[in-house]
Amino acid sequence: MSYNDYGIGTHGCGQDVAVGRRVALNASGQLVYATATSLGIGVARLDQVEGEDVGVAYFNKPGTHLMVAAGAFVVGADVFAAAFGKVRALPTAAGDYVKVGVALEAAADDGDLVEVLAVESGKVITVSS
Repeated sequence: MSYNDYGIGTHGCGQDVAVGRRVALNASGQLVYATATSLGIGVARLDQVEGEDVGVAYFNKPGTHLMVAAGAFVVGADVFAAAFGKVRALPTAAGDYVKVGVALEAAADDGDLVEVLAVESGKVITVSS
């Protein structure tokens, strides 16, 4: 077993992944996009195709992460897990949402790459109806 205290590691891709997307490990230990209901292990550092290795910036590493937005949000907004490894503002619909961090840049649209500070990552916020 290897040991990593740098906060960045390399994993094989179980699907094509894109830079700035949150990733998780599947049952085979390969990277796939994290879902809207999970934090994942970190953020892909490059675009990569299925079967190849890619660098991952783990959520416990010091510093910030570049992440892909699923829609618009403002600077300073808490951002939450969205489908396909993206992040979004807190939805208004009732439900439980997984916090990813705080946006250090605004996102104007789906697909924007923005800087996020991983603060309280994994905390579940419940929106009541």
